[in-house]
Amino acid sequence: MDVNEAVKRLRQGVFIDVEATGLHEGSYPIEVGFAHIHTDATGRESVKSWSYLIKPHEAWNMDESWNYEAEAVHKIPMADLVHGEPLDRVVSDLRDVMKTHINLFSDAPSYELMWLAKALKSGCLDQKIASNLIGALRWSLQCATCAGGGWRSPITTATANWTACR
Repeated sequence: MDVNEAVKRLRQGVFIDVEATGLHEGSYPIEVGFAHIHTDATGRESVKSWSYLIKPHEAWNMDESWNYEAEAVHKIPMADLVHGEPLDRVVSDLRDVMKTHINLFSDAPSYELMWLAKALKSGCLDQKIASNLIGALRWSLQCATCAGGGWRSPITTATANWTACR
């Protein structure tokens, strides 16, 4: 792929970053951030970004899955999650992003897929829709290693990845 094609893919994409209760199989997503290029009516480009905490689903055992070493990295106390957004909002936002952006980018696609799949399975009433969305995520989520090292919040990571790759 040449540079122009790579830039085109980035302009059509969204960077996603997820924080979770830990890195283990039984971990759950607790925060998600999105960033993408926005072109206004005058042709001026800027980065549009947003993030929110995720209110845990009632079926998730947060006490069992919570890893305090992970909390030391992401700096989100479990108590803050009661103020998070419900999973149906997360699922709705993710569906909207997937409808309007062909490429999804992440600095850790296998983890993001695991956590977003859990959110979709828990937050979708229709499991067939959840399965289809997970399949689409698996196909479109790509590794983006443009921005380097250090801890950042999901919104900062997503924005930094986009900015570094512009």
